[in-house]
Amino acid sequence: MAAGLTLPIENVETLRENLIRQGEETLTDEDLVPVLEIDVRLSLDEVDIPSIESLRELAPFGIGFSKPVYGLAGLSVESSRKIGAMKNHLKLTVTDGHSQLDVVGFGLGHIEDELTPDAKISLAGDLQINEWNGRKKPQLLLKDLKSSGWQLFDVRGERVLSRWMPSIPADALFIAFRKENAAKFRADTGKDILICSQIEPTDAKSVVLLDLPETLEELEGLLGSCSPARVYAHFHVPESRYFMGLPDRKQFGWYYTFLKQRGSLHVMREAERLAKHRGLSRDTIIFMTKVFFELGFVTMENGFAVCVPDPPKRDLSESESYQGLERQIGIEQALLYSPYMELRRVIGAILDAPDTAREEQQLWI
Repeated sequence: MAAGLTLPIENVETLRENLIRQGEETLTDEDLVPVLEIDVRLSLDEVDIPSIESLRELAPFGIGFSKPVYGLAGLSVESSRKIGAMKNHLKLTVTDGHSQLDVVGFGLGHIEDELTPDAKISLAGDLQINEWNGRKKPQLLLKDLKSSGWQLFDVRGERVLSRWMPSIPADALFIAFRKENAAKFRADTGKDILICSQIEPTDAKSVVLLDLPETLEELEGLLGSCSPARVYAHFHVPESRYFMGLPDRKQFGWYYTFLKQRGSLHVMREAERLAKHRGLSRDTIIFMTKVFFELGFVTMENGFAVCVPDPPKRDLSESESYQGLERQIGIEQALLYSPYMELRRVIGAILDAPDTAREEQQLWI
């Protein structure tokens, strides 16, 4: 619709001010949200070549008789990519678990950055027939797309921040679990970095998890308190312990027997040679020495690990270093090195929990 009027040019500014004032007084945020009316709601199994061909009999479409807008809901993204020379168009394959449909969105390539594997979406657009080499397939020309539920964006291992930082929403919260990492992340991103332990419960649309939490409970506390719609998982760790592994009891037994027979070992000078002889890493020898020291099995004297003649009977798991490494390996396995769908399951167990469960969870944190 259009309208026009004629007025003296000196009154244009007054008109502008009055229109702005009236808009501010009467319009709400909801009034400014574009609305796309759906004419026909379909399920994916209703979309086929004969149905689309029969709709052509309604043509011609034009002013006063627009093409119907079709809506499909409850679909999952099976694949997505940007197409075109400028990568500014979108190509999707969506599914309801049984049927598939190709979707093309011209000028909507930017949406690909906002979709994740297995995202649940609703689509609106025009149903068409794509003909190629004599084959016909249904296709939706996309007008708009809505994502329901939360999404997980996997940026683990992406050390070059410039590759993924542009896709982060401007209002995202950048969060570090460890205070000592905040300065590095601030320099790398140019963003304000929030420390997890200092965050008050809030509604955040997007969060960027920059490093690893010490425990899953810490992650549960954060996500349960802000309920984000988008989670960007970076989970940087300065020094991974996952591939070092936790020495087994046979290795601890061998090392203790070796120390007992020898009497002492200068750890810094001899650990590397001993580790090479046994096919272990130097860090493993140093770690086992630290565990023995914490349990009172050895003393440290001028760099030498010296066996205690009558050591106390204690389990390896009583050592703080043993517990810490076991915990770190577990959290790296669950969050850093897990496949995408497994990580989504872990985070989904938190975000998909009922509201009552979250409230009870917060009382215990």
